[in-house]
Amino acid sequence: MARAVLSKSDVAIQQGCFHEREFGRARNADRADRRRELKSGEWTLPGGEYCAHQQSPWGTLTAVNANTGDIAWRVPLGSFAELHAKGVPKTGTPNMGGSIATARGLVFIAATVDARFRAFDSRTGRELWVTDLATDAQSTPITFAGKNGKQYVAVMASGSVHYVRPSVPGRLYVYALP
Repeated sequence: MARAVLSKSDVAIQQGCFHEREFGRARNADRADRRRELKSGEWTLPGGEYCAHQQSPWGTLTAVNANTGDIAWRVPLGSFAELHAKGVPKTGTPNMGGSIATARGLVFIAATVDARFRAFDSRTGRELWVTDLATDAQSTPITFAGKNGKQYVAVMASGSVHYVRPSVPGRLYVYALP
């Protein structure tokens, strides 16, 4: 069966969290004061106020049957370490970036804000492999064949453009497939 695999973010618009009394101050403050940090699945606003998101999952990976349009499977994509440590099931994270699929049925994606690169089974949606990156990738991986005949998958990680993250140099991660 032919499948399309899509990643999706389900996150409320941040600006909707401001109260009217804060809007003028935030609009006129310098850029650093207006940034919100993602902490434990909530936005931290200037002054320490919180605005909870809607019900999770906040990011998903979904396979769609290309012949019928039916959803074959849907899984949360990404997690927050702070919530996982508290026993909260995988919530998914906001994500930006696409996935790739191999002929052997692996789907690779590094679109999440948890700085991880993952492989999924394209038939079931089961996460088969995950590795930590130095920073968020939020990019689409590539696959290629090396001169030695092995297949490789690569992704560039250079940090998030949407969330406050420490600045780190970009890195190219390359992995050989078995």
